[in-house]
Amino acid sequence: MSASEQQLKEILSAHEQDAKRLSRALAKADGDKVALSRELNGLQLRVRQLEAVVGDQEKSEAVLKHSVADLERERDAARRDLRGVQNDRDIIGTQLVRRNDEIHLLLAKIGVLQAMLTSGEEEYVQRLDDIRLLKLEVRKLRQEKVLLQRDLVAGADLRRELYHLSKDLAFEKQRRAALESELKTPMNLHRWRRLEASDPASLELIHKVNLLQKRLLSQHSLLLAKERQLQDAERLYLALRATMVKLPGPDGYTVMDVVMYWKDPKDGKHHGGGPDVPELDDGPVRGVYKAELPQFTIIGYETNDRKERLATGIYQRLSLSFRLQRNIGYFVFQTYLPSILIVMLSWVSFWINHEATSARVALGITTVLTMTTISTGVRSSLPRISYVKAIDIYLVMCFVFVFAALLEYAAVNYTYWGARAKKKSHKDKQDEKRAAPAANAVTHSGRVAVSSKDCFSLTTARDSLEAAEPPPSPLPYLRRDGGLVGGGVIGGGGGAGQTVPAPDPTLSPAAFPPSFRIARASYAVPGGHGGLRFRGSRGGPSNPHRPRVLHALKKGASAIKQSLPRIRDVNIIDKYSRVVFPMSFILFNAIYWIFYVVVAG
Repeated sequence: MSASEQQLKEILSAHEQDAKRLSRALAKADGDKVALSRELNGLQLRVRQLEAVVGDQEKSEAVLKHSVADLERERDAARRDLRGVQNDRDIIGTQLVRRNDEIHLLLAKIGVLQAMLTSGEEEYVQRLDDIRLLKLEVRKLRQEKVLLQRDLVAGADLRRELYHLSKDLAFEKQRRAALESELKTPMNLHRWRRLEASDPASLELIHKVNLLQKRLLSQHSLLLAKERQLQDAERLYLALRATMVKLPGPDGYTVMDVVMYWKDPKDGKHHGGGPDVPELDDGPVRGVYKAELPQFTIIGYETNDRKERLATGIYQRLSLSFRLQRNIGYFVFQTYLPSILIVMLSWVSFWINHEATSARVALGITTVLTMTTISTGVRSSLPRISYVKAIDIYLVMCFVFVFAALLEYAAVNYTYWGARAKKKSHKDKQDEKRAAPAANAVTHSGRVAVSSKDCFSLTTARDSLEAAEPPPSPLPYLRRDGGLVGGGVIGGGGGAGQTVPAPDPTLSPAAFPPSFRIARASYAVPGGHGGLRFRGSRGGPSNPHRPRVLHALKKGASAIKQSLPRIRDVNIIDKYSRVVFPMSFILFNAIYWIFYVVVAG
């Protein structure tokens, strides 16, 4: 009995030891469970912190993008201001050069006028001297005439003698003028005398010259007589004109006194094709088509006959109106061809990449300013009238085409960046939806929920969070001070140096996935626990730094690839503009020139 009791006691003591051992194992398992729950809570807190950090980075990136856009706009505005200042400087320089040229021309004209004034003064003084001498001669002749009148016995003889004396006086004046000219140029006398003395054979030539001089003197007397006749005729004309001024003209008479009419007026309108049209003898106006103007062609004229009724009576009024056509050759080479070339130059922007903002904007603004300069020059050279001219319509339409090309780039830029923002927001929403199941995979009980379709992996969750916003550089992912590590280590939330003990082999391993193992932390985290390392179930021991280096290299390669310029497709608006703008301009030119040349001409 005692032996059986002793055996039972040993069995009971063994069972009690087993129970104590089991209770200790259970307590240990409870401690492990509490540690695991704390570790999972720390991981959840860390994930939330990472999400907050990612949100802050996104906000800061958006702020930086806005600031970069503002700076680019300010830079573009500064460039536009600089171009405007440069254009103003060039215009002012051109104007200064023109003003200097005009000043030089005016100075030259002033010099010419001063020289003419000086020569006129000299001629005036000489004329005064001649008049004084002539007055003295006239006084002498008058005195002689008085003496002759006193001693007059036979009037006819004295008149004849007076006529002969006047003729002799004119002859003597001519001889005096010839002698004065010879005295002024004595080289001629010496030359003839030297020629006569040295070459006796030239005596005949000298006699011929003397005969010619005598004939010249006789012709000069006739010339003086003709000049006196012309002076008498001019004197009579001036007297007749003064008399006609005192008399009223034909427009001062009523129809009761004078009736005026056009000779053969027909319908009052006369058309012609230019100076080559033969002139009709019976036309009301002659010599119209023989007139030539530098910029116009006379295509016809119109005569009008009307009567005006006034208080003093009915008066006849005749009027003549000309029809002019402007010659277009000058304007074709000076205005039309440059405008066409400027419009065609604005189409070059359709073949430039829409991301080259500075090139396309500079080209558009340059063409707009050039068209403005051309239109301003044309307006300054033509008369300022109230109605619209054909060249004004053409210049306005060219300006509209150039300005539309500039607005086309604004539409392309707006559609491109708007579509890009929509794609980015759609991608962010998809990434958030993709990252939501990974964030909800951790249960409140501290266990890790494993889906039957895909294996749980914090590396996958981390990659999904990184896909929402690609970082500018992969280097921040190689951090040794806690947080994410490229090899799949996530810092915990306990004290420094704390580790998670290995699970008891008696616990069921089905609660954890095959790739989930608890290990000691490879890196100490300030203010946190050791990390959780995720490895494959079949992976053997390897270098822990190699996966991080490979991951960093992959991230660097992807960042470099993103930074390189990509060849994107041409915008659809540019494709259509390459066809629409030239066809519209060709259609406009066809309509304009058909109407201007055929219909209006």
